[in-house]
Amino acid sequence: MVRKFIVDSVTFWATEYNVDGFRFDLMALHDVDTMKAIKEALHAIDPTIIIYGEPWMGGSSVMDPSISAGKENIKNLEGIAAFNDEIRDGIKGSVFDKAHPGYVQGNNEGIQRILYGITGGIQHPQVSFENVWHTDPLRTVNYVSSHDNHTLYDKLILSNPQRRDIAKMQKQANAIILTSQGIPFLHAGVDFMRSKGGHENSYNQPDSVNQLDWSLKKKNLEVFNYYKGLIELRKKHPAFRMTNAEEIKTHLTFLDTPSEHLIAFQINDFANGDRWEKIIVIHNNKQGFERFNLPEGDWNVVVDQKTAGVDVIRTVSGTIVIRENETLVLYQGERLHEKERSVIPYIIGGVIGLVAIGGMLGVAFLKKRARLTS
Repeated sequence: MVRKFIVDSVTFWATEYNVDGFRFDLMALHDVDTMKAIKEALHAIDPTIIIYGEPWMGGSSVMDPSISAGKENIKNLEGIAAFNDEIRDGIKGSVFDKAHPGYVQGNNEGIQRILYGITGGIQHPQVSFENVWHTDPLRTVNYVSSHDNHTLYDKLILSNPQRRDIAKMQKQANAIILTSQGIPFLHAGVDFMRSKGGHENSYNQPDSVNQLDWSLKKKNLEVFNYYKGLIELRKKHPAFRMTNAEEIKTHLTFLDTPSEHLIAFQINDFANGDRWEKIIVIHNNKQGFERFNLPEGDWNVVVDQKTAGVDVIRTVSGTIVIRENETLVLYQGERLHEKERSVIPYIIGGVIGLVAIGGMLGVAFLKKRARLTS
């Protein structure tokens, strides 16, 4: 009856209020059959409705792990995604220890957890991550912060003994998320460095703590525009949104780096119908610059430490320098979209027509001039 009540409730909300996304708190407290019934009912209404949840439970539970909708069984829940706490803690450090640093603060111990997230939670041959539990990019919700625990800004303040530039780390944290396979999740206000004054669990705090302080957008406009550019990049380039494990294993390759501080990967062969032939993403978390040897040819930079988007910032080749907490996105080779290719014959035809008309007008002018001078 509880299962029926849940299914009846979500279908009512989806049909009566057009709700198109459902997040399940402590989803491991539900059983697999209930989550499957929810998915079947919602996708019968609209197959684009997104269903995701926390793949853990609060405290202890009498739920049999073999039927729980937790980490062990996400692989059995097609069409249902789960938060990826592996990449979260790898990027910014443990949520259970406010002083523990992650990759963007210079700690490299969680790099394999980040690589797991970059590949969309699949079993990738170049990633040494043993506990693969998502198995599919459409089941993997990559994130660094949500309403639970500290905001990203507060976590970086509390775990930054070297006093590194918070804005640089704030940008790089979600540059990793937004260039990874899987489903990206952004906490409201993270794009303008939202703070809750250091409060971790602010459910009982006033609006002065929990509200979105929009003055921070003006103060941190560069960070906001950087996030805006990253979102544009991801939306316009499906290579960052491959839909299955085989596609990712075929097209995404990690590159050798001269330093443990660098993460570099390449997406090849117009992946997922992208217009860019090859894309390279490089992250550097070192407190200082690193050098990297690019594959042969010229590469167009569209993301660096200050700017993000789809427009070419500069073209580079050979050995490049990656600055502290910088993420670089570069591409090589480009093809026109179908719509652009389809208008080319008309453009060519128009040019030929104009040339022909110009020729005829020229001949007519010469004939008229000849008559006037004869």
